[in-house]
Amino acid sequence: MTRGQAVITILVMAACTLATRALPFALFGGGRRAPKVVLYLGRTLPYAIIGMLIVYCLRGARPLVWPRALPEAVGLAVTAVVYLMGKRALPAVLGGTAAYMIALRVIG
Repeated sequence: MTRGQAVITILVMAACTLATRALPFALFGGGRRAPKVVLYLGRTLPYAIIGMLIVYCLRGARPLVWPRALPEAVGLAVTAVVYLMGKRALPAVLGGTAAYMIALRVIG
């Protein structure tokens, strides 16, 4: 890739990012109420995405092969406990990831 192609690629990515960030304000700005379907998706999609991520992350776990799935179980448990304690997603994800990585190194 030449320098010119890299610059064009970066400019296109920046324009796409700006467009996706500005589009909701252009459509629903000025005090206009969002359509009911958009409000519904805003309420339900975060939970659906988290569910998909859980399935994706645990797709290779083999719970019947000892101790193969133990790091995943530790990470999942720490994530759930930290989230239930504080109702904050970022500390739960960070804590669960750290616990998984430590368990993966210790348990193997």
